[in-house]
Amino acid sequence: MQESRLWQVFEKLSLKDLRELEKVVLSPYFNQRDYVANLFELLREEAKNTHTPPSKAHAFAKLFPDKQYDDHLMRNAMSLLLQTIERYISVRDFQEDSFRPDLELGKAYRRMNLEKHYWQSLKKAERSVDDNPYRNADHFNNTYQLEAEKYQWLSAQRRMTSLNLQEISDNLDLSYITQKLRQTCFSISHQAVYPQQYDFGLLDKTLELLETGAYLDTPAVAVYYYCYRALTEENSEESFRKFKSLLILHGELFPLLEQRDLYLLATNYCIKKMNAGQEEYAKEGLDIYKEALERGALYVDGRLSRFTFFNIVTKCLVCEEYDWADFFIQKYQEYLSPKYRESTASYSMARLEYQRGNPENALQLLQKADYEDLLQNLQAKAIMAKIFYEADDWEVLYSHLDAMQQFIRRKKVIGYHQELFVNFIQVLRRWMDVAAYDEKARTEIADLLDDLSPVAEKKWLTRMINE
Repeated sequence: MQESRLWQVFEKLSLKDLRELEKVVLSPYFNQRDYVANLFELLREEAKNTHTPPSKAHAFAKLFPDKQYDDHLMRNAMSLLLQTIERYISVRDFQEDSFRPDLELGKAYRRMNLEKHYWQSLKKAERSVDDNPYRNADHFNNTYQLEAEKYQWLSAQRRMTSLNLQEISDNLDLSYITQKLRQTCFSISHQAVYPQQYDFGLLDKTLELLETGAYLDTPAVAVYYYCYRALTEENSEESFRKFKSLLILHGELFPLLEQRDLYLLATNYCIKKMNAGQEEYAKEGLDIYKEALERGALYVDGRLSRFTFFNIVTKCLVCEEYDWADFFIQKYQEYLSPKYRESTASYSMARLEYQRGNPENALQLLQKADYEDLLQNLQAKAIMAKIFYEADDWEVLYSHLDAMQQFIRRKKVIGYHQELFVNFIQVLRRWMDVAAYDEKARTEIADLLDDLSPVAEKKWLTRMINE
């Protein structure tokens, strides 16, 4: 049962879910078979005590003690319980949306022709829309659906009265334009890391409309419009500044997960500029990260991605904001997944100590950490190589580079990351093997470094050769 869909769903349920689900499986409306309720109770006990599911044979013996094992009957019981759980999840998530239940209830009362009941439900749905602080695409879509439902009643009951057709049209336009720009920005961002081409459909017509100034007084439209321009224009700095200022000014009009997406689009723009040699964008990116952290917009399920954590530390080091980097590592490591917390914090602190000019402290942190992530392990080894080189510890460095090469082969590092670190080892070894006064060899290695791509720690290698 370990690999069954039933158990995979069951082990994700919270204690609150299990308490509510017990009421569901005991309700004849949802379930009329005792053995389904018994299977639920059996799985709940196993999840509590052993954290592993029983075998199907063991479960069958508990559910049907007077029968010989029948796999078809066992699968049927599991399927029925899964269906019950899925109905519970659907109802739970539906009820958590304060707008949707009232709108659907209003539709039902319209079909029953109960006018008073209808308008009470519609007014409650309208309050849910108005009281919601967010003004993103979902807001315009909800408003459109609410107005469209009002129209259904008004057009049927009072055919000669003024209708709300303009409100329907306006909110439909805002919903489409905002969603279209949002999806386009994500697609373009994805194209930067994956070679996929997209057909953007009506985007050109939408942009023609927006370039007249229409709808740009709506913050959600303006934020995504200037984000799109920043991602696509050749000279995009002005559009990026506009996007950044609008995001900071109006960020709270978006739910936190959507804010997170917008902040990551902004920081990815800064990373792209940094990779193109414009290091001043490190400060821009760091400022955006600080704003996002203050708003709590970088978390997913209360956790901070270790990749986001690394990016923030990197920008601190480039900007030489060492004290803030120390503060960030100490304060925010608790938000990392427990699986990666110690290694991520240790590696980040090692980088900071190295930049501060404390190589001994950095080396101790790097040597004691256990890096399960392959790339992080290689990055740590590259920093250790830099420390050995700068300490003139040649014998240790030669041995370290040999071990690093063997590690790459043993772990079967392939593709981009293999080239990245193999090229680093190659250039550093060549440089160690020539005399510092040999200008011809120095030039050859400098040319080699220029020709190789990609190379880990390329900027550091360039500085060592030039010095």
